[in-house]
Amino acid sequence: MPDTACRYTITDSESERIRLLKLWLTVMVVFIHSYAEQVHFVDGDVALDVPLWLDWTKYAVSKVICQCAVPGFFFLAGLLLYRRPFSWADNMRKKVKTLLIPYLLLNTFWIGFYFAAQHIGPLRGFFTRGQNLVAGWDWRQWLGAYTGMGRAYNQPVLYPLWFVRDLFVLNLLAPALKRLIDALPRITLAALGALALLNVDLHLFFLSRNGLVFFCLGCYAVRVDLHLSDLDRISCRLPAAAYLLAILADCLMRGRPLQYLAHFCVIVLGLLFFARCTALPRDPVWRGRLLALAGYSLPVYLFHEMHLVILLKLTAKLLPGSGFFLTVCYFGIPPAIIAYCVVLSRLMARFVPGLYRILTGGRRL
Repeated sequence: MPDTACRYTITDSESERIRLLKLWLTVMVVFIHSYAEQVHFVDGDVALDVPLWLDWTKYAVSKVICQCAVPGFFFLAGLLLYRRPFSWADNMRKKVKTLLIPYLLLNTFWIGFYFAAQHIGPLRGFFTRGQNLVAGWDWRQWLGAYTGMGRAYNQPVLYPLWFVRDLFVLNLLAPALKRLIDALPRITLAALGALALLNVDLHLFFLSRNGLVFFCLGCYAVRVDLHLSDLDRISCRLPAAAYLLAILADCLMRGRPLQYLAHFCVIVLGLLFFARCTALPRDPVWRGRLLALAGYSLPVYLFHEMHLVILLKLTAKLLPGSGFFLTVCYFGIPPAIIAYCVVLSRLMARFVPGLYRILTGGRRL
């Protein structure tokens, strides 16, 4: 495979399509985190009495279709990094600003929020999970709050930030990964395929398997000069049909030992399908509106999680637990949270622009 990193170019049209793909992926992340089977309170957990049809709908959307979101972000991060030569020092100076500092600040803010809320009577019942009782933490729990080490699922306190953490680690390793891919492209690709298809768990510096695989696939896309526009040669019907079959297979294999194989196919085919769909819409007005909204992809990703959890808890407390209200909440809360994050971002950009630039790294996701 020839090294085409020096001639990989992204046109304005291609850049727009990448921005639109990031928007779709961000919306899917919010739907992933809106999936809940129970809500935690101080006086016990509230199990949601979800109708069977809604349970399968939520599972298909959040646990199957939307699971390509974060792997897609890793893929795009690898592609955008490797598309031109870079020095490790210059890249790390940039990534400290765009990844590490926002990661530390946002984690610290929410740790402080937990601590304050746990000492305010009316709010105490909403923040009572044992691993988040800040006042009683020892040094291991403080370490886990930032790194994910020792916490459930290797997540930091603001757990969507595991993506930011892993992406920073991958940038630390980026030159070594590039040298390995250049020296042994086929062997490395086979090893990555084995990691994915054999469901190997790395446990390597709390680095996710899919993060490593799809970040490296971004490098391979640069090597073979693959662009989103190349997918336009394929009719939408073919990737749509393959994607639908993979979704059905994944759902039918729910809970079975080899489900991860169908799940990996869903992720790959989902990325191809949504990348192909970035050619739409063609109407310039709607496309312009979506591109404007895409400018908020990063702040929506960074800001949505805790507000989403709070809103889920409030609706579980205040609204009836009927199938109708659960359906409205599942499909209504994510758009409401996205709109809230956009408004919050605009307010921060206007009134505290310095803080907003720091938290968003001065660039879009």
